Amino acid sequence: MSPDQIELLAFNGRHLIKCRVKEISMNDFFTVNELADHFRVNPKTIYRRLWAKGIPAYKIGQQWRIAKKDLIWLRK
Repeated sequence: MSPDQIELLAFNGRHLIKCRVKEISMNDFFTVNELADHFRVNPKTIYRRLWAKGIPAYKIGQQWRIAKKDLIWLRK
């Protein structure tokens, strides 16, 4: 892995896979608390959906991140 790459775990709806990306902007992602505030639900609700594999998410270090682009299906 080159020094300008970041390795992260990605959940694609069925499997947890390792990904390597060159550039990543944290503005493109929600934290669990930010997503809970956005949808006006308790953060535990978001964690339950993550554990039930209902939300596509990435684990960066110890924190879950949810890509804003992956939330389009939730708005429908």
